[in-house]
Amino acid sequence: MTFQKAFGAVVRRKRMGLGLLQKDLVDRTPFVQEQLSRLERGDFATIHPQKLLALGHALQTTVDDLLREAERACHTD
Repeated sequence: MTFQKAFGAVVRRKRMGLGLLQKDLVDRTPFVQEQLSRLERGDFATIHPQKLLALGHALQTTVDDLLREAERACHTD
């Protein structure tokens, strides 16, 4: 699994764990619907640091935790 796909899966899992729809997360972050959808599919190259911080905040976690979980998923797959 690529890091991007692992990161997207972590974001999706966190979002769903909070009972949020993609639209809810879009409303709480600077992402637009298509960007968030692509991110969750792992179809992205980079993420602006401010968007990453907002994403962590909206998912009630830290950027470090998101990145760490994605890194772990890359190595366990």
